[in-house]
Amino acid sequence: MGELIAKDRQGHWMLKGVPWELLQEGQPLLKDVHDRVYGALYKLKAYEDTGYSPENVEHIRYVLEDAVKELEKCQGQTKITEEIWHYLRM
Repeated sequence: MGELIAKDRQGHWMLKGVPWELLQEGQPLLKDVHDRVYGALYKLKAYEDTGYSPENVEHIRYVLEDAVKELEKCQGQTKITEEIWHYLRM
């Protein structure tokens, strides 16, 4: 499952593929909207199950970046450092 959040033409964020109008009170919950909302909640649950907060993830990213730089100073670029940079750039 890729990114779930998109921006509309006005720059407001939304659940990708689900206009806010479809989430207003009184609107029938269509199957495709239900599936997208459920998918987003499933992904949020998986994220929360890691035990990390957004702040933790951001800090880990900086620590990992510093660590890979130090590793490259000692060993040069390796398959492992290439893989780490790949994930840091995602």
